[in-house]
Amino acid sequence: MIKRVYFDTCAIQRPLDDLSQLRIYLESEAILAILRLVEDSQVTWISSDILMLEISYITSIEKKMILQDVLKLAPSQLKRKKSTKLLTEQLMMAESITALDAAHVAIALENEIDYFCTSDDKLLKKIKNSAIIKTMQCLSPLELIEELTQ
Repeated sequence: MIKRVYFDTCAIQRPLDDLSQLRIYLESEAILAILRLVEDSQVTWISSDILMLEISYITSIEKKMILQDVLKLAPSQLKRKKSTKLLTEQLMMAESITALDAAHVAIALENEIDYFCTSDDKLLKKIKNSAIIKTMQCLSPLELIEELTQ
């Protein structure tokens, strides 16, 4: 069965960050490798209206255009539902997660995504330790590429 991956905004834009730091470079390469798996139909990338919204806030026109092109690799875009809002609020309260981060996690959880990928260390620690998030693996880009290529 093909695994479904959800990237939050900081993960999907990692290849556009300053690559002079080794960790950022390696995470960037991991994201690009995962996107190649998506292109080869070995992994399915599921996007969302939340990701589109957050990308619309990016002030750099160049970055925004690149990310909008990359989003075309995702065959489907999840839409928020009333239940997404409730789960988002629950995550914000229980885990002290910001609204947009909680919305990303909530929509991925509701849609039974296999892997949630973020390069945000603080968010990753909170969701890995969450009692609410049990059915979805939450991984960094490096952890995810390792998981997908085993």
